Amino acid sequence: MTPHPDQNNIAENLASVRDRISRAATQAGRDPDDIILVGVTKRQPIEKVRAALGAGLKDIGENRLQEARDKFPQLDLSGIRRHLIGHLQTNKAKYVPQLFDTVHSIDSERITKTLNDRLGPEGDPLPVFIQVNTSGEESKFGIKPEAAMDLTGYCLEQPRLSVQGLMTIGPLTSDKQRIIQSFRLLRKLADQIQTVFVPVIRKLDLSMGMTDDFEWAIGEGATHVRVGRAIFGERE
Repeated sequence: MTPHPDQNNIAENLASVRDRISRAATQAGRDPDDIILVGVTKRQPIEKVRAALGAGLKDIGENRLQEARDKFPQLDLSGIRRHLIGHLQTNKAKYVPQLFDTVHSIDSERITKTLNDRLGPEGDPLPVFIQVNTSGEESKFGIKPEAAMDLTGYCLEQPRLSVQGLMTIGPLTSDKQRIIQSFRLLRKLADQIQTVFVPVIRKLDLSMGMTDDFEWAIGEGATHVRVGRAIFGERE
């Protein structure tokens, strides 16, 4: 059962989540340092986000561009990696370059091309994750698993994008095996894609796992876990 977070002690919550990550990684025979904790700040007050950053959180994730545009200028984000983890609409792609360091939600050729075209010629390509709907739930964004290979190839053709990995959201269920199976499917897809696109892609990261299931995701190879409630408490 997920521990109930202390709404008023963000530093303790963050330490607890890091401990859970460490234990899950050790149990899976992995190095905890290989797993990046992305603190999900969606609908969280500035004070809580500042507290988490002050306690050492280095990666934050936002679901909505407008919220990031309102919130980020109020924070000292020096040395902090900013992740867009929510659905990206083509008409909002123009805001990505100045707001985010990584996008986890590429799910169509259209958004791929639009985002590439919005990025200037200077600097390194933008790291992106391809979002895959491994649960089969119609309510979730993401391409179908069988389309992941083709979209990866299309992303690789875009000079301003760099394919960092694959992302998924586990199914909304209490069935542990269904959740694990969705994570396992993403890992298998990554293995297949790496084999086809070697040496262009040496290794794909896996963005999967949230507050209620990130230990299982780590067991299946997650490199990025997106945790909000266990750090910040319930959203406003």
